Amino acid sequence: MEDKFKNVLNDDEKITKVTTTNNVYSFKRTLPFIILTVIITILFGGLAIGLSYEGFPWIVSIILIVLFIIITIVFHSMFKKGQKNYYVCLTNKRIIIRYGIFTNNFNYYSIENVSGNITTVCKQSIFDKENENNCAIYCNIELLPVGHGQLMIFTSNLVDGYNFSKLLEKVVKENSKSKNLKEIKE
Repeated sequence: MEDKFKNVLNDDEKITKVTTTNNVYSFKRTLPFIILTVIITILFGGLAIGLSYEGFPWIVSIILIVLFIIITIVFHSMFKKGQKNYYVCLTNKRIIIRYGIFTNNFNYYSIENVSGNITTVCKQSIFDKENENNCAIYCNIELLPVGHGQLMIFTSNLVDGYNFSKLLEKVVKENSKSKNLKEIKE
């Protein structure tokens, strides 16, 4: 997985950990389409059955149901492709999130100039109960100078997210210590 980030790393950066999203990623994004398809199926299927004797064109119901099923399948396959391209990389200086369905997009978060104050929340959804280590990470990191801003980072559900958050806290603390030592020496 490290090779996914080789073109965007700086010369002095070292990868600490790379992780990806779990299988719930695409399902959670497809769920609204599945619910809408079930509602349309029940509604128009019921209309076709209940009003078939009164001249309601049952073919319209079938076309709408098939159309919504096809739309759901298409969106699910797109989200599956996006799931395969979602990676989060932790280096000694940045967090890099790679994502995209048709392209490779990167979000960069510098964790080099930080105070060391970090708040991390790992959240599991109802779909993540299979694996205790999978979680989404919500993180606030205080930037230097203290009181002048925070870096907010949100990830999708990550494989081994709890360990990733522990490493993130460790790197932030190390960066804070090294920054404070440089200031003391000057």
